Amino acid sequence: MDKTKISLDFALKDGFKRMKRILFEPFEIAKWLIIGFAVFLYSLGQNMGGFNYGFRSPMSNNPQIQKDFGSLRDFLGNNTLPFILILIGGFLILFALMLLVVWLSSRGKFLVLHNLIENKSEIKNPWKNFGHLGDRLFFFRIIFYILTFLIVLLLLTPFFIFLFKTIKNNSFSVSFYIVFALTILMVILFSLIIAIINAVLLDFVAPIMFKREVSALSSFKIFLTELLKGNFVSFILFYLIKWGLAICCGFIILIVSCCTCCIAALPYISSVVFLPIFLFFECYTLSFLSQFGADWNLYRWNLENIKEEEIPPSAEPIEEIKPLPEKEE
Repeated sequence: MDKTKISLDFALKDGFKRMKRILFEPFEIAKWLIIGFAVFLYSLGQNMGGFNYGFRSPMSNNPQIQKDFGSLRDFLGNNTLPFILILIGGFLILFALMLLVVWLSSRGKFLVLHNLIENKSEIKNPWKNFGHLGDRLFFFRIIFYILTFLIVLLLLTPFFIFLFKTIKNNSFSVSFYIVFALTILMVILFSLIIAIINAVLLDFVAPIMFKREVSALSSFKIFLTELLKGNFVSFILFYLIKWGLAICCGFIILIVSCCTCCIAALPYISSVVFLPIFLFFECYTLSFLSQFGADWNLYRWNLENIKEEEIPPSAEPIEEIKPLPEKEE
């Protein structure tokens, strides 16, 4: 089999045309609202965490604050067990909410895929028909997140022990700053690896699950053997372009949100207002995937008036048709 020829230019143009066909030809507000709801479900849990709060130190020079802090410390000291139980209960509630969010997001991914592949706006039917795939993706993501947390904990524990000893002994030597810099570099590299794996999971593993009706782990193996092998550079360029465009679109979203007093950034409303941006990225991914052969073209509807030079190259060359030998009389 010849090496697959991938055109990122085709993926961008085809993705944009398909987004325009789905949303604007014709424009139907009901279609926007329905697909926007599917996008809203899928986007849940995509940016979990990342909250920053500013706290003033309770041990300031204010006598009243010192008194209140001392009273709080005495209260916690006398009610240690109830406090621990409350912490455990709060953790369990947060964990349950996280499970719910990831489950809805996983099912929402297949709602979006169905509507793009079929050029429809449905929630009920794909929720029922592809719910089992969403559940498989959900379990894989939860296991992946837990393993990621444990690995991070394992990597950072030695540093925190070293940091505690350094602070206790007040010995901030050159070795401390070297260890600190290496730890930061390790965290950055590990975060990049996790981000790439998560992107591949949602961009390509989920469509493979949709196409082949297999588990997430089997889809990862298919991705590595049938898609990534021999096309590593194409996937690097694909993500460089996608992430570059995402940064530009992020500025657009920020400007529109500020101009609307953050109304456009509200949950669900943002999924409808910025639906063209989101669908463009999803169509760009599916159009990129469609160039790996007819089996990977998930679209079940065709664009009209496609020029010959815009047709994606096939993964396998078309064999020349030879004429049948003439029968001897």
